[in-house]
Amino acid sequence: MKGFGDIMQQAQKMQADMQERMEKMQKELADLRVTGEAGAGMVKVTMSGRHDVTSVNIDPSLERAGRPAGNRRGRCRYGEGHHERASRCNLGGH
Repeated sequence: MKGFGDIMQQAQKMQADMQERMEKMQKELADLRVTGEAGAGMVKVTMSGRHDVTSVNIDPSLERAGRPAGNRRGRCRYGEGHHERASRCNLGGH
């Protein structure tokens, strides 16, 4: 029969192994990239596993269609630095 110390040592090792696996999985998830498309591929958004938007591609044929005046392509109508505060800019977050 194992002593209490042996059981505690085994439990600590299991906990350390689990922690290591969790850290590895979190890194793999953060490195993951997922792209979603709308409008038959005319709008594409790529996000990381951490939900950070890494790219937005809009077909040039949509440049004038339905966009408010003054909102130049590649610029957010909410001002500089806005993307750091809200990653869903122009993607339904407002």
